[in-house]
Amino acid sequence: MVSRLKLKPKPGQRAANSHTGTNKVVWHPSGTHIIGIYGQIFKWSPIDDTYDEVKGETGVIPHEIQCSPNGLVFITSDVEGTIKIYDVGQMNAIYKLTSEDTINRICFSPDSLRFYDLRGSYCNVWEPNCLLRLADTISERFNGTDGINESLWSDTEDTPSTSISFPISESHANSKPKITAVAAGRNPDQPLAYANIAGIIELFDPTNNSRHTVTEALFGMAVESLAWSQSHDRLAYSLLNGAIIVKTISRTARQRQLSAETLCSEKKPPVERGRVQQLLFDSTGKLLLIYGTKSSQVLTIPDGHVIAVLEMPKGESARWKQHPSRPDALIRIDLDAISVFTWQLQKERSIPLDAAPGSKESPIIESLLQSHHPRMLLLRTMTLELNRPRYSFSIVPTSSIYSAEPNEHPVSIKPISLPKAIAEAASYPLGILSDGRMVFLDSSLWVCTAQVADASDTIIRHFFLPHDWVTTSGIMLSQLLQDGTILCPCKGEVAIFQNDMVSEW
Repeated sequence: MVSRLKLKPKPGQRAANSHTGTNKVVWHPSGTHIIGIYGQIFKWSPIDDTYDEVKGETGVIPHEIQCSPNGLVFITSDVEGTIKIYDVGQMNAIYKLTSEDTINRICFSPDSLRFYDLRGSYCNVWEPNCLLRLADTISERFNGTDGINESLWSDTEDTPSTSISFPISESHANSKPKITAVAAGRNPDQPLAYANIAGIIELFDPTNNSRHTVTEALFGMAVESLAWSQSHDRLAYSLLNGAIIVKTISRTARQRQLSAETLCSEKKPPVERGRVQQLLFDSTGKLLLIYGTKSSQVLTIPDGHVIAVLEMPKGESARWKQHPSRPDALIRIDLDAISVFTWQLQKERSIPLDAAPGSKESPIIESLLQSHHPRMLLLRTMTLELNRPRYSFSIVPTSSIYSAEPNEHPVSIKPISLPKAIAEAASYPLGILSDGRMVFLDSSLWVCTAQVADASDTIIRHFFLPHDWVTTSGIMLSQLLQDGTILCPCKGEVAIFQNDMVSEW
């Protein structure tokens, strides 16, 4: 044994231990010091038994620590999302970053100018000015000197000669709760509703660029589905526990403020309905369809009475939409059929459909994307491959199902066959415009359009979305409005992209 460090608790202090019940140490790159967490943040030399610690620290004890490759600073993180950078020489903090996310891992870049933090499924890269200033100062001090690292490390024991004092700088990582649902009108001047995983629903009013909080769910329960009535004066949503709430949305007398009042609220969601997958109002806003994993129900609003129930076969997936020309009817899209139902959930007729031709695995209908074309539907399907989701899409013609005079011997509906160039380029379909152009993102996140109503394989690139903030979950919730406006959730907010795609045609 070369040396041993034994910390004695101070009078009135318990035995030192970290917040997580574990203690961590790392070697300084020079090999002469150890920096660690043991109730306090300390620096110790096993060679000459010199010891120092960070003074005046309050709050949660860090659970991660790493030293920079150049040996000038070290970094810590705690379970509350706070990151601190300390000067090794003086053992004082020179940088602090706060956030609400739990940090799993931290490390420096090889040049010590950046640091990385891993949070959940994503990694952040930070380049604080203190690291740049420190590198510049050291470069000036040792300009023209051979072996900068050796000079730095040999001087680490001589604190006054190597310490570089900076005032502590503080930053805050603006991490908002993840968006879980988005509901927009057909036009960009109608209020936009969006909900997050913390159970907060907000409205964005584009007429005056104002935001309004509709509700904050008890205990932060996540909101899973949102739906507007056609008149845009009622908003329905479902909570993680399956409960359905309907709010009336109105403007104040001077039309400046939006207000929300509870119109209908389920006290106890029925177990036999299963997890809510979709909400849909009828044309009057007085009936609400609730599509669950076990059954579909129709409720009257505002009394909340169930007037119709349709059981769902186990493992079956579908999506519903209002019939475009019959206020009393619904369209239901399954993988193997498109059907017309009444709002009492009585089936009137059905036409066979092969929504995923050539698919080896049995897919599910993940979403019915916005199609502003009167004779086409856009379906997004999903299959699991090695327990990972794989998405595809189908464009379904609807002339035969919308026909007022049904054919006694209907022919099976086939998805529209797209040119190979379009099918391969469309990584993320967003919707279909009224002129028959599909809007999609390619693999480079360019917003593209291609005419799918004819055999043309022309693809037009319009603009691209920044790679640094686009996420797969955000793209899955993106919406296309009638005028070509694109809504894309990003970092707890919804980005609105207004463009000239419609006028360019």
